[in-house]
Amino acid sequence: VAAVRGTSVTVRATTSMPVQGGSLRLDGGMVVPMRADSSGRLIGSFRVTRDGFYRVDLVAQDGTPVAGAIQYSIEALEDRGPSVHITEPGRDTKATSVEEVTVGLRASDEYGVAGLTLSFNVNGGPEKRIALTDSAGTRTTAELRAAHTFFLEELGLKPGDLVSYFATARDGAGNSSSSDIYFLEIRPFGRD
Repeated sequence: VAAVRGTSVTVRATTSMPVQGGSLRLDGGMVVPMRADSSGRLIGSFRVTRDGFYRVDLVAQDGTPVAGAIQYSIEALEDRGPSVHITEPGRDTKATSVEEVTVGLRASDEYGVAGLTLSFNVNGGPEKRIALTDSAGTRTTAELRAAHTFFLEELGLKPGDLVSYFATARDGAGNSSSSDIYFLEIRPFGRD
């Protein structure tokens, strides 16, 4: 088993001979009883909390305990933050103070992206944040794409001003990651 810490694992064991019951024995001394389902398979669950091992112990029809001969490994993986990228324009760029510049973003996480935010500032001033997902944050998706259009005329920019921006994504476990920072330089209308 290789799973993120906190994952619930269900083991379904099919025996080659009839048994009275069984249990999962984890290397820390924890024993989880297994119950039989309608098909006769034994089912037991445990939560991944650390690296270790487990085995399936059985109780034969005559009541004799039979220790499992095979120890199965448990690898507790750390949940990493989501991956987040600015896909459009995907580089530093220049624009006039009356253009509209669309910024495309993509975030992904194997367990779901819960939030995506675009942050920006003008000439190193106060940072402004734009939430690009539902503010309730109850819905998660493995991959999320979003876009925001900067209406540069509304920002009151002049030639030489610099807008810096980056994206931040948050997953369901509260981990977050940020994209690279990009710059939008305001250029004059003409060079004469």
